[in-house]
Amino acid sequence: MTIILRTQREQERVDGRQHIINWQADDFAVLDGETRIGRIYRTKLPAGDKWMWFLQILGAQPPLTGSTDTLDDAKAGIAARYEFVRSQWRRC
Repeated sequence: MTIILRTQREQERVDGRQHIINWQADDFAVLDGETRIGRIYRTKLPAGDKWMWFLQILGAQPPLTGSTDTLDDAKAGIAARYEFVRSQWRRC
């Protein structure tokens, strides 16, 4: 499974929505193919700059969020959690 990152601005264009939010360049929609599964973005915290990720999947059990120091770690974190959620659904 390979996740795809697309800037939020690009995703709005793909979705056919008008640009109404001033998205930052480091704010991404996370996709599995063409299905949006989450978001990754960089933010400033007291501990310094962090990359936040979260799954946007109805019915998925927590934890659905995480924070890391790098974009690569955020991609790995969301991919691992998404794969876990998918494996739980396959068992049902």
